[in-house]
Amino acid sequence: MLSISKNALILQPKKMKKKAYIFICHLTVFIFTISSLFGFSLMEEKKAEATFPSPVSLRANYHYGFTISHNPNSRFFNDKHFSTYELAIVKQTIGNTFWEQSFNYPAYGISLMYSELGNPKYLGRLIGLYPFMDFPMTSRNSRVQFLFAVGLGIGVGTKPFNIRTNHKNVIYSMHFNSLIEIGLKGKIRITPKFNLLGGISFTHMSNGSLRQPNLGINNPTVFLSVDYQINKASPEKIKLEKPSRRKCPYRFEISLNGAIKDSDYLDDDKLRFSGGLAVNMLKRYHYFRSWGVGLDFDLDFVDIYDAKRTDIFSGNDFSYIIPSLKAIHAWHIDKLRFGMELCCALYRKFEYNDLIFANLTLGYEIRDQIIAGIILRAGFFHADYIGININVKTWEIKQK
Repeated sequence: MLSISKNALILQPKKMKKKAYIFICHLTVFIFTISSLFGFSLMEEKKAEATFPSPVSLRANYHYGFTISHNPNSRFFNDKHFSTYELAIVKQTIGNTFWEQSFNYPAYGISLMYSELGNPKYLGRLIGLYPFMDFPMTSRNSRVQFLFAVGLGIGVGTKPFNIRTNHKNVIYSMHFNSLIEIGLKGKIRITPKFNLLGGISFTHMSNGSLRQPNLGINNPTVFLSVDYQINKASPEKIKLEKPSRRKCPYRFEISLNGAIKDSDYLDDDKLRFSGGLAVNMLKRYHYFRSWGVGLDFDLDFVDIYDAKRTDIFSGNDFSYIIPSLKAIHAWHIDKLRFGMELCCALYRKFEYNDLIFANLTLGYEIRDQIIAGIILRAGFFHADYIGININVKTWEIKQK
């Protein structure tokens, strides 16, 4: 259990500058994320103009699940199973652009979520708003489909940590947080306009350590959905010729990322830098996918602060740089690049540092040489930070 001294309650003033900075940083990241994920279909020049509209559906989801107790301090909040409700608007792609055909005609939309959570007395409720995509893993023409779903948006917690009124909530400490939703779905077409869906999903909500405490919410659920097409549209698809393959499939780049993190929730004025530099090599496959490898060098000044205040600091600040190897997979949709990186640290300075962690990146190609966007770094059931990511191309190998 978390204990707070009486003196701590008296001596900790609230800093308005820090709150304003946190709000501006989070608002910037969320606007970029939502506008990118929900507006991507408008960014690519269309290769064909359909003579019929795309199907648009209204979808209602019911989830039943629990919160994972990934930390001893989070077990207190997992005292029951709970329900989650969602209402979504979904648009089915029909092949207006070649990327739609390459991804097997995915559907995309935006969902509003309401979750009861496991301990509403301290955790409150979760309200989420996030754009998402459903990627078919089987033919769209089949009566039964299997899909992989991913969404990223905003999660609002109604009862965040407060040192005076809600100090037991060490799960999240801000009203506005990042929200990630992934799932595996089965879809059965009952009638041409009515579909039944079901499967498993996983919801993560945290603020990326922008403010402490921040253990994060991790909810696995099973769900059932009904989906009804609300407009008149044909299931017909468009077929386009494949574009010519790019002549420069190998890309070498330097990646810079950084974020501001809260180092101590008992000191409301401690924001410190975390980030690093990476060298990446990517090879383009299948027009819209890249695979690659990279080498990261990361420096976290929160770790340095912890070492100094506990009198275990040795060497200098740069001796706390942590190198790691990573495997990279990226999807390309016109000028957008969505990347997933699995990283393995070569060593760690502290026991609580993750040896295995992941980076999720979303970037926009400003020019061929520069891709700028956001990065979410996550360890085992927790988000380490949300920050800015810039990739600069240094060299390329042309295809013969």
